[in-house]
Amino acid sequence: MTRPADEQLNRPGGLAERLYGLRQAAGLRTGELAEVLGWGPPKVSKIQRGQQRPTVTDIEAWAKACGQPEATSELLDLLAEVDAVHWRWQHRLSRGQAAVQEDLDTAVRAATSIRSVQVAVLPGLLQTAGYARGTITMFKTITGTGTEDVEATVAARMLRQDVLTDPGREFEFVITENILRRRVGGAEVMRGQLDRLLRLSELPHITIAVFPDDADNPAVFPYQGFLMLDNRVILDLPSGEVRFAPGDAEPWVRMMDAALEGSVTGDRARWRIMAAIDPLRS
Repeated sequence: MTRPADEQLNRPGGLAERLYGLRQAAGLRTGELAEVLGWGPPKVSKIQRGQQRPTVTDIEAWAKACGQPEATSELLDLLAEVDAVHWRWQHRLSRGQAAVQEDLDTAVRAATSIRSVQVAVLPGLLQTAGYARGTITMFKTITGTGTEDVEATVAARMLRQDVLTDPGREFEFVITENILRRRVGGAEVMRGQLDRLLRLSELPHITIAVFPDDADNPAVFPYQGFLMLDNRVILDLPSGEVRFAPGDAEPWVRMMDAALEGSVTGDRARWRIMAAIDPLRS
């Protein structure tokens, strides 16, 4: 599971890349460096691939073994940046998901273009309270963070949805068709949720696109849910959010455009939604 500290560790020019470059420059294979350090090869491999955060001692030993002890100071500065991101992440989580939702509310209200791809659950902006309650409770159960603030988190998510009434903003939502049949909260909750999708799809500034299950060999298909606020990308994971810098948005823009191109919209999307409602009416 990717966390902000992992993204910082693996960013271009970041700590993992620099450590990998030191080993390469020293002409050492992974196993050879491990032998010099007295470590197992898997540890060297994980550190240089950004899968394990090294300690201060690890970095000092690595730089010395690669014949560049003078690089230690720069490497420790990069480690400090990773640790700072990790601390801020933990601090946000300690405030509870309601506070995280409030932070997201601020970011959404500052954006004029809101685009989203979702492959497991509906986007938060489109959720009814019952559906939101089901997803939030599930995620809290998975992460073991407790369900004490579920209602506060639901309320914060519902409050944010008033941005949907602003015709000055543009909304594009791509959802995979399987989401329409996943009965989050039970049949009654899901029926109300799908009715809400139908109503929202009629608004001219909101595009609700359904990526069909039976799409014929698509060149690109959605495999990761994400939210785009203007040129910023947010991944909404069970443990929290991962946010990318504006300069890192290009691959996600391509994914969004491709997913939208492969989806059905308008009446064809509404037909798919109504087909999912029919079994819920009995």
